[in-house]
Amino acid sequence: MNTEETAVAHEVEEQVIRRLRAAGGIGARSDHPRELVVSVKGTEVRLHLEVRARVSDFVVGQFEELADESRERTVLVAPRLSRKRRQELRFRGVSWIEYQTGMVHLRAPHLAIDLPEDPAASAPTPKTLPSLAGKAGAVVEALIELAHRHEWISQPEVADLSGSTQAWTSRVFSALVEAEALDVEGAGPAKLWRPRVDSLLNLWEADGGPTPSQTPMYLWCRTSEDLIRAMSKLGEAATAYAVGGVAAANLHEPTLSSLPMVNVWIPATVPPAQVAAELGADLVESGANIVLWQASGDPALTLAGPLSKWRKRTPKGLGSVSVVSPARAAVEALREPGRAPEVGDNLLQRILDETAAENE
Repeated sequence: MNTEETAVAHEVEEQVIRRLRAAGGIGARSDHPRELVVSVKGTEVRLHLEVRARVSDFVVGQFEELADESRERTVLVAPRLSRKRRQELRFRGVSWIEYQTGMVHLRAPHLAIDLPEDPAASAPTPKTLPSLAGKAGAVVEALIELAHRHEWISQPEVADLSGSTQAWTSRVFSALVEAEALDVEGAGPAKLWRPRVDSLLNLWEADGGPTPSQTPMYLWCRTSEDLIRAMSKLGEAATAYAVGGVAAANLHEPTLSSLPMVNVWIPATVPPAQVAAELGADLVESGANIVLWQASGDPALTLAGPLSKWRKRTPKGLGSVSVVSPARAAVEALREPGRAPEVGDNLLQRILDETAAENE
């Protein structure tokens, strides 16, 4: 570890200790770097901490390869894990602590501790960061998309992809650096930035996407896939649109066999009745299977594109359907009811795994 990494690890260790002590009835201290001594009812257990910024499949594999006794006494420490990753680590017998959420799952001889998420443990959003529900969210979205292509990114390419001015992009970048979601190196025109995708996603999820106005509609179709295919009629009518929410997340990362509702972003200036006519749908007050979403500035449409842009193989007739980006779809799905958060979590984990693989 270099000096900066050592300082970060020490700060994380202190957060972990504060979290355990605050729970009551648990003693915690660190005698040596990367070591944690936990005591419950007079019994002390010494644990080894391994701090990871991203928990990819590769990292999970590393922990799985440890011997049983060693694995039980080694704790994975990460900013935040998806529900799917938490379940996977429990199944594999790996202990873990999330220092941004305060969630704890520790298993060792004579030790079993489970602590729920602690809202006070989450890293605060810097005051200088504009709301990610608007055009600042498009900057974060562009950073996450570009992180799949290369590790270090220039400001002009983010501004171009997000449709933002250089001045606005610079303002958002400064706030993201303050939030430790963006690394920077170099100076002047040669300056480059490295996105911390996990931190960007955490900030975006906490801040949330735009709150849309909603117009329910009904269009008869045999299946939810047929319903999504029908959206191509909007493209034929030259109306900008993008499938969003859990429907988009499920297209990017198939999880559910069917969907009760399809959410579709359209421009804020387009009358919903026009879209209904183009689709051959009816505006309804109940029994809808489509909900049109609209928001000022149309941030969700900025990076939208055909599904084939993100998936090499797509179901028949769906490759040309316009959808929001994977990152935006995941954040939107996490806010929806039912099993939507499960789909969002699966997609978030895939984004993190793919980004980690690209940069290894």
